[in-house]
Amino acid sequence: MAAEVQEQSAPLSKVDSAIDDAPASPGESKPRHRRTSSTVSGVFNINDLEKEGVELKIAPETQRLNWKVNSSPATIEEKDVLHKLLCHPPIKKIDLHFPLGLEVTARNMKGVTIKDACDAIYKQFKKKVSLVI
Repeated sequence: MAAEVQEQSAPLSKVDSAIDDAPASPGESKPRHRRTSSTVSGVFNINDLEKEGVELKIAPETQRLNWKVNSSPATIEEKDVLHKLLCHPPIKKIDLHFPLGLEVTARNMKGVTIKDACDAIYKQFKKKVSLVI
């Protein structure tokens, strides 16, 4: 059996993505934009507040939590208190210093809440569990 070969009038060209000027993947064709941070207006950096001499006022609800630092914050009975801001004016990050030298940092770009602080404290104290024999 003989196969018929037809002559083409146009010259052959390579079909290869490496030769084409278009990008290899569709994601490369769009310019990439940097994601904006999730900060909220009215939430301050604690260093800026210290420079301005603004005094932080801790929420009084923190005194009535009746919470043990080695138990989960989920055990706190008053759940609505957990969503309140830890201090006024609201801040992004706070370092909590304990008398025995432990330092805990609570962060939330929308303003540190009481729950954020409790979670950070619980996470540190959970690591520090010691056995008494």
